[in-house]
Amino acid sequence: MNPDQLAAFGRALYGERWQTALATDLRVADRTMRRWLSGETPIGVSIASELRDLLLKRLGQMGGLIGYSINPADQTMLHHQTGAWFRYDDEGAITLLNANLLEQDIVPLIRFGAEEALRQQRERDPRIALTWIDSMGRGESNMEIEVEYKGCVINYPRVRRDTSGWVINLSSNNMHLFNRLGGRTVIIKSHVSLDDAITEAKRRVDEIV
Repeated sequence: MNPDQLAAFGRALYGERWQTALATDLRVADRTMRRWLSGETPIGVSIASELRDLLLKRLGQMGGLIGYSINPADQTMLHHQTGAWFRYDDEGAITLLNANLLEQDIVPLIRFGAEEALRQQRERDPRIALTWIDSMGRGESNMEIEVEYKGCVINYPRVRRDTSGWVINLSSNNMHLFNRLGGRTVIIKSHVSLDDAITEAKRRVDEIV
């Protein structure tokens, strides 16, 4: 870890006045933190792991990794609590698509959360093959069900991943229908039941066919 990465973690966790708060949580003196940032003293190899733990703890206070779903069909990620919408590339680089709609002070933390969710998933399956992140940050393959309906595809996990409700994807391989859906995979969530979410997905399909 280099000083710039350390500073980025600090700002994501605590805002602009982060140095003392981070030093306290890492159980080091302010002077040590200043030496790390100046490059005078190398940053310990264990610090990256400790920072990740702090990040996950902070994310847990906001809903945690349960809030992120990964859609490999169009290489997008959604953070449900804030509506933050990300696109990632084959190298794992993440782009936030709607930063202007979010509270700016939480953007760094939400971005780091997305990077962590994607990192955890890639460690388990580098292809990110039809997987979702569950409440513990675990990825599981071949746990998806696809239902075709009037030229569209309704995709959902066999086991509910979000404790607050069912989240399903609605998309289409038909370019005309895909464009009618807004040119993206539609995320549908129901707090009632899976059947309710599927019914809503079919209703949206009925509106465009």
